[in-house]
Formats: sequence, C-alpha cells, structure tokens
Amino acid sequence: MNDRRLRKIVILGGGTAGWMTATALAKSLGRRVQIALVESDEIGIVGVGEATIPTIHWFNDLIGLDEAAFLASTKASFKLGIEFVDWARPGHRYFHPFGVYGAPSPGVPFHHRWLKARAEGLARDLPAFSLATRLAAENRFAKPVSDARSILSTLGYAYHFDASLYARHLRGLSEAAGVVRYEGKVARVEQDGETGFVTALVTERDDRIEGDLFVDCSGFRGLLIEETLHAGYEDWSRWLPCDRAVAVPCANVGPLTPYTRSTARAGGWQWRIPLQHRTGNGYVYSSAHLGDDEARETLFANLDGEPLAEPRLIRFKTGKRRRVWDKNVVTMGLASGFLEPLESTSIHLIQSGIAKLLSLLPDRDCDPHLAEQFNRIFAADMDNIKDFLILHYHANQRPEPLWQYTRAMPLPESLTFKEEAFRRSGRLMLGTDDLFRDASWLAVLRGQGIDATDYAPAADGIESATNLKQLREIDEAIARAVPPTPTHEAAITTAMHPQTRTAVPAQASATHQPTARVQAIGRERERVVVIDDFAPDPLALRAAAAELAFAPATNFYPGVRASVAPAYFNGVRDTIAEVLRDVFGHAGDAKVLGAWYQLVTTSPDRLQPVQRIPHFDATEPGRIAIVHYLSEDDQGGTSFYRHRATGFETIPQARAEGYMARLNAEVTASKPPPRYIADESPLFERIATVEPKFNRAIIYRSFQLHSGAIPSACTLSDDPMRGRLTIGAFLAAG
Repeated sequence: MNDRRLRKIVILGGGTAGWMTATALAKSLGRRVQIALVESDEIGIVGVGEATIPTIHWFNDLIGLDEAAFLASTKASFKLGIEFVDWARPGHRYFHPFGVYGAPSPGVPFHHRWLKARAEGLARDLPAFSLATRLAAENRFAKPVSDARSILSTLGYAYHFDASLYARHLRGLSEAAGVVRYEGKVARVEQDGETGFVTALVTERDDRIEGDLFVDCSGFRGLLIEETLHAGYEDWSRWLPCDRAVAVPCANVGPLTPYTRSTARAGGWQWRIPLQHRTGNGYVYSSAHLGDDEARETLFANLDGEPLAEPRLIRFKTGKRRRVWDKNVVTMGLASGFLEPLESTSIHLIQSGIAKLLSLLPDRDCDPHLAEQFNRIFAADMDNIKDFLILHYHANQRPEPLWQYTRAMPLPESLTFKEEAFRRSGRLMLGTDDLFRDASWLAVLRGQGIDATDYAPAADGIESATNLKQLREIDEAIARAVPPTPTHEAAITTAMHPQTRTAVPAQASATHQPTARVQAIGRERERVVVIDDFAPDPLALRAAAAELAFAPATNFYPGVRASVAPAYFNGVRDTIAEVLRDVFGHAGDAKVLGAWYQLVTTSPDRLQPVQRIPHFDATEPGRIAIVHYLSEDDQGGTSFYRHRATGFETIPQARAEGYMARLNAEVTASKPPPRYIADESPLFERIATVEPKFNRAIIYRSFQLHSGAIPSACTLSDDPMRGRLTIGAFLAAG
C-alpha cells in the first residue's frame, strides 16, 4: 500500500453537514482510513427542518440508507415539489414539480410539443401535463416506476425531515461504521510552520486530534477555512438581498402536504415544511427592508397551528468562499457558502461536495491541482443555483420596495441569456452539469410570468392532429393515475411498515407472531406486559379510525374518542388470554367493558388539574387495562408512578379512601402546573416508562398509577393519521 495515502480524516462540526460527510466517508473508505468528528453539544446547529430535492437519492444509495428506518427516526415526509404563492404577484400561485412534464418520448422535448399545440388552439395549460403537480394538489403521493410506458415513470420525489433528528440518525450509522466522535469546543488549531497545513485540533478538554485531511463543517464561522486559512468570501447580496431568517416549528393542522410551500411576503418569503410530527416555518427577509420584530410578528400571524418553541433568529450573508478547498482543508455545508433555501439546495450542495471529495480524494500531500478542480466545479454549481434563485426575485410584479429593487437590479449575464432565449424560442439553454433541468426552469420561468413566444422548428415535423391526440392521451393517463394513488399519510405509513403492504386477515394467522415481555416495576413489583406486533393488521385499524366520527371523551381522557368495533378482538383475543392466564393468573374469558380509539387533543393550558397528574382506572385487582399504540414513536408512551407522600404505586380498594384524601389536600394546597406529566413532579416519582412503538400494546392492572407520557412535541390533532392514536380497552377478568 502506498504510504502517501491518507491515514486519518478529521471533520470539524456535526449537524447535517458533518454527519453526512462522516457517514459517506466511513461507508466509502471503510476502516482503512480513520474518521474522527469533533463537535460540541454547547454549539447549536442551524438546521430547523430540511427540505431536499431528488438528488438526495444518490446519497441515500451511497450510504445504504434504510428508507423505513429513516422515515421513522427523522419524522420525514415525502416531497413532490414546491408550491410558490404570491411570488409573481399577489394572489398568484404555481407549482415547481419534481420529475418531468408530459411523457417520455424521443426527439422533440415535450414542452415544445405543448407550445406548438397551444399555438394551434390547445386550451390545457402546461401544469395539467405534470403528474406530480396533480398528485400534490390532492395530497397524494406515489414513487416513480422504472417502466417508461407507465405515467408513473415521470415522477420524481424527495423528502422533508427534521434536521436535528437526521443528524442523530446519521451519527448512529457513522459510529457503527467506525467514526470516532470527540466532544468539545476547539481551543486551538495547530498548523505546519512551512506548509500552513492544519495538523491538529486541540479542544478545551485538551484532546488533541491529529489528521491528514480536515473537513470544515463549522457553519457560517468557517473556523478552519476562514479564521485559520483566510480563504475569503464572495458576497452575492446585491442579487439576493435577504440576510436574516426567523424560524419556529408549529403544530400540524390539516392534511400532510407532499410539498414545500414558499409564500412571498413584503420583506422576503416564508417557508412551510410539513413533517410527521410538526410543521417547520421560517421567514427569510432583508433587514434593510424589514425589522426583526415585524418579521417575527408576520411569521407568527401566518402559522398553521400553535407554535411549539421559541423563534430562532438566523443571520447570514448570501455568497460563497473564494476557496472551498485550501491546503488540506475542505469545506462542506455552510462553511462553504450560503444560498437561501428557496429551492431546497442546502443538502444537495453538501452531498455534491462529498461526491467531489470522493472523486478527488487526495494523498497526504493534498495535490493543489485537485483542490483547484474542486474549487472550479463547486463554484460552477453555486453560480448555476444562484441564477435560478435570482430568477424568482427578478421576475415579479409585487409593489413593495424589496421587490421593486429586485425587479430593477442588473442581472448576471448568464441569467439574462437564459431568459431571453426562452422568450424568443422556448429553448432552455442549460449545461450538462446544471442541477436544475427542463421541468424546473419551465415551471419557474412560466410561473414568474416569463413565457415563450415561439417553439423549436423541429416540432413542426409532428403532424398537428397527431400531436394534439397524443397530448390528450397523456392528459387522460394522468387523470386516470391520480384517484387510485394513496394519500400522503397512507404512503408514509406504508413506507415505514413495508411488511404490512399486503392485507392480512382480521383474525390472527399462523404468520402473525406477537412478541411479549414482562416488566416488574417499582417497589411493589407490579407487572406490565409489553407486546410488539400486537395486531395482525394495524394499518387497517388506522384506516378504520380515519373513517369514524370522534367525539369528546366523557371521562377525564384529554381528547376525543370513537368506539372500536368488536371484531378488533378477533385478532388479539388469544394473545390477551395468554397474558391474563400466564402473567395475571386469570383463567377463562375476560369481559370487555369498553374499547375506544383515542386521540390526545387537549392543549396543556386547558388541562383540568386531575389531567395533570397520574391516575388509576379502577381498584379491583381483576380489572385490566390495554393501551395499543397506532401512531408514530414520538407521540408518547405510558409512564408509571409512585405517590411520594404515601409511597403507593397501586391503589386497590383498601388504599383508595386514604390516598384520595391525601392527594386532594396536596392538589388544593398547590395546584399542578398546566402541563402533561411526562416525567416527574413534586407529588409523584416516575418508576417506569414504556416507549411507544407502532403496533405495540401494553397490558397492566387498572389500579396502577399511570399517565400518558405526552411529549411537548406531540401532535395534538384529531386526525387519526397524524395525531396520537391509541386503542384503549378495559377488561374484567374472572
């Protein structure tokens, strides 16, 4: 082996950029090259929720990403494109779809065939020939297929995900592949006195991490590339004047849309990114045209649901480093430069940088020719994306000062050339390496009000009647494809649980094998039975819940309920009977006292005092409770408690009167704060928690003190496909 090869690569910074880089390098280089990552929990990451573009699939394939695990752990949703609202002018909207317009065909590009047909009287607008656009309008989703004869082959898709959860997911993959993480802030950067190469990072904990190649993922600061090597920065704010963003997540309201939404505002634009557990929102604005307080007020006035956190202010300067690879330092992510997330390019630029680094991976001497090639290609990528973003701002008819400025500002020559070529002949002057292809430029050019006045002469080689007939056939094929396509929520559920795609009988079968474990908790050692894969067809249960009319619970349950059909027990009766017999000592059939679908919908500030503390359901030892989780993992499980004053963990009949008297006195003296008791309180000590999992059930005696462990990020929705859906059942055992 050549002893000039890299022996150790050190990544500075975690977050999305750092852990994407670590995962890709570890997966690609194996353990022959040591990979170390240095980050500090004290330094936050900028990521507030990420939207991606279809190139994300390259990265996923590179690292062997399991899509089901990724969707579940990052609370991801699918993305068919971006809706732009009020950009060209107030009251106007258009959709930038992923995939292509029309259907695959050799020869003349589809949009020239459409332009020819329009000139000859066709009334159907171009978006009607995009399957992605029409699916998105109905909140449906499908993946593309490889058969070019299918209209589904025209689709493209990407993801929305929680950036912090994504980094955590990738960290797990990285560390499993051998990446070593060092916790701590960098106190000192050591350099070679002759070459200027970085040789080591020294943390405040006195860890000294040496390396041959350093990847700077330290964000806007650019600790290595800028503060150490002084690479310089090219400012693009004359074209892209927004320099701040305020971001806040909010509760999901309404259907889960399979697209990002971008809404133009007076001082910039607002993003909306739908995730399974919340909606990400932010207002990107120009501080020269809008104050921070006004930006915050505008954002909060235009949220779908209640805010779930305090807003975060992010300052930035649009542009790029003059050198993104200098000496033995390569940058990724925000350390390389910044383009506002208008077209969701942040993740792409990270993975594009990773691809370039793998292609140009140096030896320990870091040949400067490799760095020069990397810098040239990266600069071209940034320039192409920059032009595409400027197009959104330049072509507008909005009245506010910011938009007047961007409408009148001088454009890069490269963008002027593209606009004029399209106006004259409908031609799209794109390079072979341009990120955004025909459908993207078509959508935004036309959406922003720039239209073609002619089409390519080659389209005249297609007989008019034939062309029109084929376009109508494509339109009809798209119309037929939309109705049977699943809703976005259903598509996510199926993707996360691929083993449930084929329907199974309602009753238990030989292939349905629940797995159970018994936990003895607390000092009293009461038993809680946890059963995974509880029901044979959990997706059918969710679908059934979605068809029901829920009503407010009549007891103290903090939400809404709907009755469960008796047939539910057909698939779980044997499992329940075995638990009652072997764990709780109850033979024979148990009587079902009640069973309900349940959704937690009450906001913490509306909880009654009794809903803020643990409770028991009954005092008889033969009364049994079942909670069956049918929503996603982060919606909260169930916790069990000990009453501090009495030490009671269970409330049988003999304890009930004394316990209630003591508890009432405590609550009267000090009312519990308005929140769900997800952990502990001055009155109660948590002794155990069962984490939620799709199709997991727990069975326990009703006299145990317990409470739903409702997290602050719980989706308080009455939609069974998005909220904290459980089945709660009560049994009387003999």
